[in-house]
Amino acid sequence: MKSCFLNLRIASGAVSWEARGDAAASILGKLAAVLELRPEPVPAVPATAVLISPPSPAPGDGKFIAAEHGFRLFEGGEAGAYILQTDPRAAESRVAWANCCKFLLAAGLLGPGGRRRFLLLHGALLEHSGSAAVLLAPGGTGKSTTLRRHRLHGGGGCADDWLLLCEDGEAFAAYPLPTWSEYGRLCDRRFPAEHGLPVRWLLVLSRSERGVGYAGAIPAAEWKAALLNSAEHASWQPLRLLPQETGRKIRLDNAALIGRLARSFFPLAYYADLNDIPGSVLDAVVSRRNR
Repeated sequence: MKSCFLNLRIASGAVSWEARGDAAASILGKLAAVLELRPEPVPAVPATAVLISPPSPAPGDGKFIAAEHGFRLFEGGEAGAYILQTDPRAAESRVAWANCCKFLLAAGLLGPGGRRRFLLLHGALLEHSGSAAVLLAPGGTGKSTTLRRHRLHGGGGCADDWLLLCEDGEAFAAYPLPTWSEYGRLCDRRFPAEHGLPVRWLLVLSRSERGVGYAGAIPAAEWKAALLNSAEHASWQPLRLLPQETGRKIRLDNAALIGRLARSFFPLAYYADLNDIPGSVLDAVVSRRNR
């Protein structure tokens, strides 16, 4: 049976984390390395901690202040510190696994860090000639269908749900993150990659009202909004649990990074029904950009 446990403690910009549970610990360890976080023991939550319904107006030392999506959040014994831990009853849950990765990312954003900045996105990650295409779209638009089509035409499909985008200097790289159904059989080999794929395309997938495939330019404001929506969709669960000021800082950091992305990439829009476009999605992207 798959299971995953994550303990985090964040205080004054310092982050401690521990992970346990089959392959999950090694995968979270790889992700933490990308985030420049080193594993350190997390102090135990005081035995006197009281579980109460969120939100708590004035939590005391060790008092439980949130419970949602398979996690429990406690004050960490000093001002501004808190401990987040997987609820053992949810350790074999799809949602708990996803949030282990998401909360670890949140810790990376709050930690001292280095030159790199990170963004968690809900989308698909396609590979083409050693480069990455990040495909964004609301649920049900056709990301999975597009990814399968790309694979059928010989392309690489790295992630079908969510991914980590990393800024290092002026370059951007993408790291696939595993879903609950994938990590037991695939993640030790594939997730996350030791080195991210260089991002060449950031694409928005839309659905034509006529059901006809089409590729064309997309207004910059619409493209930027799709990035913001994707980032918010991927991170709303941890942002709801973390203290309000902490969540606000992460949102501001996300918006700043998205602004830099918008200045770095030329976007194209794609409709989900691509039957009129021969070959894979990215072959169509390349051919249309090179005309």
